[in-house]
Amino acid sequence: MDHPETHNYSACAAQPESARLFHRKDHLRQHLRLFHQGCNFNDAMKSWLSSIDDVRSRCGFCDAQLGTWTERQKHLALHFRAGTDMREWKGDRGFDQQIEDLVENDMPAFLIGDQRRTMEPFSASRVDHRISTYDLSPFSTNEASPGQNSRGSEVPHSHQEVQRLLLQYVSTEISQGHVPSDRQIQRKMSEIIYGPDNSWDSTWADNPQWMDMFRKKAGLISLPLSGGKNAFIGF
Repeated sequence: MDHPETHNYSACAAQPESARLFHRKDHLRQHLRLFHQGCNFNDAMKSWLSSIDDVRSRCGFCDAQLGTWTERQKHLALHFRAGTDMREWKGDRGFDQQIEDLVENDMPAFLIGDQRRTMEPFSASRVDHRISTYDLSPFSTNEASPGQNSRGSEVPHSHQEVQRLLLQYVSTEISQGHVPSDRQIQRKMSEIIYGPDNSWDSTWADNPQWMDMFRKKAGLISLPLSGGKNAFIGF
């Protein structure tokens, strides 16, 4: 028997292509271990990685519309070389939904400038941003292409997971006849990220742009002159 056959090569090759494509490295590792008799990921397999370049997006500094990932990287590099800071970013990245669904371990770009100056700066290379500090250079253009994600299992410190839990909290409160205020949303986010007995009182929810975005997702509007109270208007 040829060596490849001892690792179920033919059986794998007979599978449809969709069953042999993996968007995350940990899924590929699991496939190798279970289907291919304990094979481990090695350096030679790095050539299997492919990335997506045909990605539509926008620039939050000048609102330019960008058609490819390469164009995006070059465009942002020009801004950074001119001294533009991430604190100047406005709005989202403008990805199509199918690309947005591939992005993992992420937070809105407009938060990154503020996060760089905290005790726990954001890094796309770390899932739990409490593990260590990371000096994110304002000249860095090393955004990971959406097709190059290699994150492990979801933890409640990724932006998407925190937002999901916070939306769940708002939905539960509304079902019980109570609309959470901005302050209650901020405290709940702190509890989700740092635990119920924490004394840390600084989260993404302190950013007005983030709070506006979250209210829209939760079907809330801010009541004027109410001290941060909200009303539920539906989705």
